[in-house]
Amino acid sequence: MKKKLLLLRHAAHEAAHHPRFYGRTDLALSEQGRLQAASIALLINKHRPDVCFCSPLKRCLETSAALSGMPTEILPDLREVDFGSWEGKTFDEMQQLNPEAVQRWADFDLQFSFPDGDRLDDFLIRIRRAASTIVACPATTVLAVTHAGVIRALLCHFLEL
Repeated sequence: MKKKLLLLRHAAHEAAHHPRFYGRTDLALSEQGRLQAASIALLINKHRPDVCFCSPLKRCLETSAALSGMPTEILPDLREVDFGSWEGKTFDEMQQLNPEAVQRWADFDLQFSFPDGDRLDDFLIRIRRAASTIVACPATTVLAVTHAGVIRALLCHFLEL
């Protein structure tokens, strides 16, 4: 069966003006984010999704709440990568703390683990489970409200990159 998949990154969160890595940090939407979510709802609703799969984090739940007229299912596998002890730090801070680890991450070493966080291959296993759930869903138009890293990983999975 042919399926249309809409991938939507959550709207702006409370710390969006800080260029830091926020994975597991459960941030709510900012006022700007609430306005963004309401604005994107008009575009999303034109595509008439049959179902919405949503990350369990607040910023995604609040974004999906602005969309109306479709059942929403929380899909834990759509949560963002856990940056561990790098959570909330800037790229420059991570580079200064451990340049070798940052290089392994940049090289996409599947055995790389964020200190006290996710290992890349475990993250990708989770992404493949999310993709399987989406594919197995009988809906013809599916919306996934999730995070930038998850969207990149899903696109690579579906495009076999």
